[in-house]
Parts: sequence; C-alpha cells; structure tokens
Amino acid sequence: ALSFSMLKTPYSNQQFEGIWKKVLFDDFHDVMPGSGVGNNYVEAARNLNEASLESAQLLNGSLDSLTANIDTQGAGVPFVIFNSLSWERTAPVTVEVHTPSPAEQLEAVDDAGRPLLSQVISTDDATQRTRLQVMVPGVPSLGYKVIHVRAVRHAAAVPSSLKVSGTTVENEYFRMQIDPKTGCVTSLVEKPDHREILAPGGCGDLLQTFVDKPARQDAWEISFDGKSWDLKDPEEVKVVESGPERAVIEIRNKFQNSDFVRDIVVHPDTPRIDIHTKVNWHEQHILLKVGFPVNVQATKATFEIPYGTIERPTTRNTPAEKAQFEVPAQRWGDISDAEEGFSLLNASKYGYDAKGNVIRLSLLRSPVMPAPDGRFADQGYHEFTYALYPHNGDWQTGGTMRQGYDLNYPLIAVEVQPHAGTWPANRSFVSISPNNVIITAIKKAEDSNGLIFRYYEFDGKSADVTLHLPETAISAAETDLMEKNPSPLHLEDAGHELTIPTGPYAINTVEATFEPADK
Repeated sequence: ALSFSMLKTPYSNQQFEGIWKKVLFDDFHDVMPGSGVGNNYVEAARNLNEASLESAQLLNGSLDSLTANIDTQGAGVPFVIFNSLSWERTAPVTVEVHTPSPAEQLEAVDDAGRPLLSQVISTDDATQRTRLQVMVPGVPSLGYKVIHVRAVRHAAAVPSSLKVSGTTVENEYFRMQIDPKTGCVTSLVEKPDHREILAPGGCGDLLQTFVDKPARQDAWEISFDGKSWDLKDPEEVKVVESGPERAVIEIRNKFQNSDFVRDIVVHPDTPRIDIHTKVNWHEQHILLKVGFPVNVQATKATFEIPYGTIERPTTRNTPAEKAQFEVPAQRWGDISDAEEGFSLLNASKYGYDAKGNVIRLSLLRSPVMPAPDGRFADQGYHEFTYALYPHNGDWQTGGTMRQGYDLNYPLIAVEVQPHAGTWPANRSFVSISPNNVIITAIKKAEDSNGLIFRYYEFDGKSADVTLHLPETAISAAETDLMEKNPSPLHLEDAGHELTIPTGPYAINTVEATFEPADK
C-alpha cells in the first residue's frame, strides 16, 4: 500500500507497467499511423481495449476510494466532480438521474445550495432516466467539487450569457454567425476587443475533400495538391438545442459515399466552440480536412509539440517550407499576431497545415495499400471532436495551451451516495503557479513510497514555481526523469509548499515523502 495517508488502497506498479506496455506496443511506427497490414489492427484494437478496460477499473477504484472520504450530505443526488488538471476550471459535465414527475423539474445546486446552469439533454422513457448537462463553476485544481441534482416544482432561473438568434450564437466571449445555406461560419467576433477573427469573405469551419493519391506509398505519404471539393452545399443546417446551458447547431453534409454530421456546441462561460463530428466514411484515395481563414497576416504558425511549442512557416518560398505542407501537432495549432488570433484545437487528430492565413486540420483519409484489397482502411463510422478558439493577442496571451488541455481532459462526474465524510465538499489536493507551468503527472515513485510530481514550463520563461502539496511532507527532492539523482528541496508552509527555480521549457520532477498512513 502507498504510505501516503490520503490513499490507503493498494497501488500496483506492476499493473500500470502492463498497461503501458500494451499502449506503447501500439505506438510502433506502422501501427500508429495506419501503414500496417490488416492483422496489425486486430491485435492493436485488442491491446488498446484491454488497456482501456484495465485503466477504467483502476480509475473507478481510485475515485471510489476518494469519494468515500468526502462529505456528500444534502438534498438530492450527489455527484463529485473531479478536475484532473492543475488549474481551477469552469466546465460542463453530463450526469444521469431518475426522470422527475411531469409536475417537477430538475435543478442542480452546488454544496452551498446555489443553483447552477443546467439543461436536459435527453430523456429515456423506457428506463426513466434523464441526462442533464450542468455548468460547474470553480472546480479546484487537481481536486473536486460536490454538486447535487434534485427534483423541484420550479427550478430557479440562473442568468446565462448564451443567446441564439436564427443561426447566430453568442456568449460573453464571442458572437458567431453561420450561413444556413452553406454551413460556413461567416463571422466570428471576439467580443472583449470587438475584433473579427474570420478573414473577409472567408468560410470558417469549412470541410474540404482532396484527391489523395501518393505516387508510391498510400499509407505513408500524403498528396493533396490536385482536385478538391468544398462542402458548401449542406443537406441541412438547423438549431437542435437552444437553452441556457448550451446551444447546438447541427450541420449535415454528404460527399460521394460518405455522410457527415457536425454538432456545433456553444456554452456560456466557455471561450471555445466545440465541434462534435460523426462521419460514415466510405471513400478511397480521399483526404478530409477542416479549415479556418484567419483575419491576420503572419509568416509563422505555432503548434503544440510534446512539452512545448514550435513555429513553422505559413509561406512556401523554399524547398524546406514546401516540405511542410503537412505537419504534426498535439492538441492545437494557432495563427496569431500581436492583436488577435485563432487556435484550432483537437482531441484526437494530429495532422495540420498552415498556409497564408488559413489553418487546417486533417480529419480522415483512405489509402488502399497495404489494407487488404484496398477496402478497409478507415472505412466505417467515426466520431471525433475539434474546437474553434478565437482569442485576443497571441497564443500565450490568449491562453491556448490551457484550452487545448481543457478540451482533451473533461471534468469527471461520479455519482455517490449521501454520506458524512472528513473531507469538505470542495477541495484542491495539489496546485501549482505561475500560469506558465502545467502538472502532467502525479504518481507513486517507482522505487520508494514517495509521490512523484512532474511539471513543465511551456512559455519559454524562467520562473520560481510554487508547488502546493496535498499533505504535510517530511522531505522533498528534485530528481531526473528516471526519478534518480535527488537534490534536496526546502519545504515551506509547515511542509505544505515547495519553491523550485525552473528554467525556460524545463521538464521538472519532484519527489515528496509523507508520513506513513498507519503511523
């Protein structure tokens, strides 16, 4: 058992290692990019399904261990909302509860009984269950917040900044106009500075298809300079939800043998626009991209890479620049100047291109080799999410890095029973400052009972980083990435805080040791 007094359940390094080996095996260079034969993906799918199942079991067990300590008393069904990121967040969660009687409504409240913005998403008459989406404010850094959902005669009205007029949607951060004839975003105004983010006459969130027929190796290479189609003739554009907590505009497109449904989702208190996309894909030698023309002129675009960022040219003047017609990125790419900018965020798609003032994300492609008979590569049903994020200033000023993480790591809602507990209804276990550092891992040390904290600086600035610990530590040290070569650190605030000088783009590892749980 981990001798960190808050966590008294067993911690299996061996089980974690087994899961990681399955995941990393599928990072092999022909499995991950889709350039393997069909049998590769049968085995890869089995590995990843097993890893996902085992990880979910570990996560659920850990969350149950935590919730057992929390005071969840109060009227209604309690849910503990967990935040796995190292900053306070306001974000939506979807919960499921018993459908109230026709004379009642559902109301979500925080631990102090204050009503929260909420909206019914769906109701299943057969199971008498209702899905409710709740905007939960101020969930603490690497911590939790308790909310309750209850049936009432009349739910309290909660002010919302969300407004819908036809296919124009706005909140306190932006106003977006969608053309019902083309499905294009025809205006995206960043409201604090009243700046138009979309290039004049441009079509934002444009789906484009390209003939993608490399000269030699289908799955290894991309070639899309030839024939292309702009999907500007949607089958339908309509508002399918218009409530206080979210608005959804649905756009349906068809291309050849494939169908596309995009749900464009806008929330109050949220500065980005999420695009939940469902595709029934049946193409060969076709590449699908989505693009956005930005109202700035910049010679470079910025992309997130592991533990940092990289600038790449938006021009194509030299052979080196022309070779960057498709580039990798992690959670986002951005085109900005000093006044305004736009980030294209993604939750599972990592190929980008940026040329001139247009940034695009690759969504699907369909090589025919080495897939058997050229019929199976990426064929069938797909679901994925990307997001539009207009902002003032460049990506640093606009806070793009955090938005990319927010999209990829949503809040986690856990239904629990009402019970007393020694922990309050609102708590942060760990926090870090300043804003240009992010905690990426908290784990048990491999060779001791210490707790490992790993963070990095992403903005290229030196900082004195303050790490607030969950309990009183008895010792702490900075180590290397292998958790070796410890260098002792001075504990502050009665063992609750550390200050670590951190260089630009540094990846730092800290090991803290706590009193044994049974002492």
